[in-house]
Amino acid sequence: MKKLSTLLWAILLSAATYAQLPNGSIAPNFTATDLQGNTWNLYDILDQGKSVMINFSATWAPPAWNYHNTNILQQFYELHGPAGDNSAVVFWIEGDVSTNINCITNSPGCNTGTQGDWTAGQTYPFFDDSSGSIMTAYQIGYFPTIYLICSDRIVKEVGQIGLAQLETEAAVCPVLSETTKIITGSVVKDDNTNCVADNGEIALSNWGVTATGQNNTTVSTVSNANGVFKLYVDSLNTPFTLSFTPPNNWWSPCPAPPPIPAPVSDTIEVYHAAEVVVACPQLSAKIGAPLLRRCFDNYFQVDVCNNGTIMADDAYVEVILPPPGFLPVTTASLPFVVLAPGVYRFDLGDIQVGDCIHFNLVSKVSCDSAGIGQTLCFEAHAYPDTLCEPVAPGWSGASVSVGAGCNNGAAEFIITNQGEAPMPGPSNYIVIEDDVMFSEGVFQLNAGESISVSVPDNGSTWRLEALQVPNHPVTGIPSAALEGCTVLSTFTTGFILGYPIYDPSPSYDIECLEVVGSWDPNDKTGFPLGLTSQNLIAKNTDLDYLIRFQNTGTDTAFQVVVRDTLSNNVVSNSIRLGVTSHPYEFALENGNVLVFTFKDIKLVDSFANEPASHGFLRFKILQKPDLPDGTEITNRAGIYFDFNPPVMTNTTLHRIGTVPHVSGVTELVSGGDQLRVYPNPLNGAMLLRTEKEMPRGARWSLYDFSGKQIASGNMYGNTASLGIHLNAAGLYHVEFSSKEGWRLGGATIMR
Repeated sequence: MKKLSTLLWAILLSAATYAQLPNGSIAPNFTATDLQGNTWNLYDILDQGKSVMINFSATWAPPAWNYHNTNILQQFYELHGPAGDNSAVVFWIEGDVSTNINCITNSPGCNTGTQGDWTAGQTYPFFDDSSGSIMTAYQIGYFPTIYLICSDRIVKEVGQIGLAQLETEAAVCPVLSETTKIITGSVVKDDNTNCVADNGEIALSNWGVTATGQNNTTVSTVSNANGVFKLYVDSLNTPFTLSFTPPNNWWSPCPAPPPIPAPVSDTIEVYHAAEVVVACPQLSAKIGAPLLRRCFDNYFQVDVCNNGTIMADDAYVEVILPPPGFLPVTTASLPFVVLAPGVYRFDLGDIQVGDCIHFNLVSKVSCDSAGIGQTLCFEAHAYPDTLCEPVAPGWSGASVSVGAGCNNGAAEFIITNQGEAPMPGPSNYIVIEDDVMFSEGVFQLNAGESISVSVPDNGSTWRLEALQVPNHPVTGIPSAALEGCTVLSTFTTGFILGYPIYDPSPSYDIECLEVVGSWDPNDKTGFPLGLTSQNLIAKNTDLDYLIRFQNTGTDTAFQVVVRDTLSNNVVSNSIRLGVTSHPYEFALENGNVLVFTFKDIKLVDSFANEPASHGFLRFKILQKPDLPDGTEITNRAGIYFDFNPPVMTNTTLHRIGTVPHVSGVTELVSGGDQLRVYPNPLNGAMLLRTEKEMPRGARWSLYDFSGKQIASGNMYGNTASLGIHLNAAGLYHVEFSSKEGWRLGGATIMR
């Protein structure tokens, strides 16, 4: 009969009678007496700034016994309990209400069975939850369940992890003082227009929330995928005023709540309503892949979300994997129709506000038409794709787009006004050959009108950038690039990803990756890659990060956690979450730590199934405004597979600066001679260097684009140093002459 009772209890647990307490919940308080007769109160411990690790176990459970015998929790307690740095406490709690105390110590009279004496060699407190009140409050569904509770009272299930990861998890708990308080809550869609957050109204994600206290002290965060936000504030700076920033222009937050005075409790809950300004669906499309391998199947993930204010009816998405680089799609998790070679339509049905559709597909990179190092681009375009009103004030309605085509080595760019109104004035475009400015032009188009720009067939990588009309609702510079558009046997590579990739609307996502052979399976890449060996990018350029991970172990990984501490030179709460390979939970901790938790991912090891052993995630983030030239933005991430120590990625680097582009050079002293640019934005110097030396006594002269001479100087061999004279952005011209005054050539420079 005793065995039957235990078996029934195990079945109840496995049938998920209890739903696990979600991560991010406020820990329920409890008071309990341990086996030594000492009474403990959870909140009293947390209020001392300590963390609490709770191991919910059952004496008869073999998995709980196996983890117990690793002594990981005992080692953690020795390091961080009273005999260590006194920053944490460990509790062991018997969660089976039918089990008596004798079973914990393996004493005579044990009524349900035990694996042994659980207290032997352990110095942390043991409890018997005979009433089941603690287990019920924490919604325990299986044994062992191990929770970490930080001093801010936030619960996180850490599972059966190793000591190193356990310490890492505890180390990122907020360091709270006695005056630290939590403001938590959510922003909800105000369905009945009463500007009150009523029960049942939808919580909204990606809302910025800022608490402003005395002396302009501010704390910011973003609401997570469940619409929940948490702010850690110092009560000494009260009162706090809360402000809410919507993710787009189609929402309006209701009037801000009254200032929050000195808190009467450690946790203040605030639920705020937001009204719909424009009833409009707004689909966002994202597509991504961890890598592109030649001659192999490659796995693509597509996400389509409705970030608008009403349902998107009859939604669909077109995925473009252009041949000949990509072979036809072989499999997909949703049905599709082939519209044209490389163009696939996926019908998605109706998408409710805040909902997302996720699916994947497989396509092979051609062995014959794609080489190592070549860049291939792929796209996803969701419909309906109309821009919701109101749009940016002052926008004329014109919209510049740039396309590119290749026909037997003939590379051509098309600049089009896709808007519903003529351009209000002329605009400029430039053509870049590899990383050198080739030409420029002016255009002004009526609605629907286009112009074409052709470039030579010489094996170069070509890029065209066209300025957008003023006040356009989509930021960035319309552009397109062509690599490998030539009848020649060789062509340049490695230039496309140095520049930003322009997405013409939220519903349109264009991504590019270089084809690889071998690679580091756990790495991080920041796009754009930047120009020159200094990874130069322009100020205010959005950063797009790709983190890849692979299970190269010998068994399935059941949980993967990616922790990314952001640079001080980015705006933490501007994060825009991108496509990922698997479902995840996201949190912004301590104001600048991104945490992506892939729970129950079941990522197989590479020996069992190499293609399925990969995972990835992407996110975009804004630089701090107008960073000075020379500012470095670095970033790396830690990847945790179950209870193993973290795998650290490489460190990405971007440096703020402007690379002058040099145009075509004519009539240099040696036929076919070339100019090279050597910028150093840290000190403002720039060198122009010819491959062969100029005649002795040669000079250079620098002019602005109106023809006014700015400066001149002597050539030093084949080098002209003139960067200190390039004080403003724009076009310049440099002339080279002999000591007798004969012209040796010239070049146009754009800074």
